[in-house]
Amino acid sequence: CRNRLEVLEAFDRSTPDIIFTDIRLGKDDGLSIADELRKKGWKGFLVIMSCYGNFSYAKRAIQIDVEDYLLKPIFPEDVREILKKIYEKQHGSEEDRILSEILPRDIDQLPNHIKKALEYIAAHYKEQFTLGEIAKYSCVSESHLSADFSKQTGYTLVCFINLFRVTA
Repeated sequence: CRNRLEVLEAFDRSTPDIIFTDIRLGKDDGLSIADELRKKGWKGFLVIMSCYGNFSYAKRAIQIDVEDYLLKPIFPEDVREILKKIYEKQHGSEEDRILSEILPRDIDQLPNHIKKALEYIAAHYKEQFTLGEIAKYSCVSESHLSADFSKQTGYTLVCFINLFRVTA
C-alpha cells in the first residue's frame, strides 16, 4: 500500500496476521496508521522498516507494540529471522514441541533446576557437552541433577539427551 487510505481499504478486505510498514507511507505516517489499526483492535504482528534510527520513532513503535524495528537497508535474512521469531511466538519453538512430546508431564510443573537443564539441552543438543556443564548451568551438583532429573522426568540424562537428539 502506498498511503493510509490504501492500507485501510486492504485491511478491511482481509485482516492480516503480519504487517510490514515504513515510517513514511506516501504523505502519511506509518506509525500513526499502525496505531489506528491497534485502536481498532488489531492484535497482529507489526514490523516497522525505516531509514530513521532516532529514538522518538523507536519509542512510538514500542508504544504501539511492534514486533521489530528494522533499519534500512533490509536484507532477506533479516526478514527470514523476523518471520521465524513470529512463527515461534505463535506455535512455540521446535525445541519446545519436542520437549512437550517427550516429557510425561508439563514443563511448568518441574523444578527450576530441571527446567534449566532442559533449556541447556535444547540449546546445545547439536554440540558435545558434559553433565558438569549442564549441572553448572542449572546451579546444582551433578549427582543431584542426575538423581532429580530421573525422578522428575522418568529418563536418565543420557537417555533423554539421546532421545532429544533423535527426535530433533
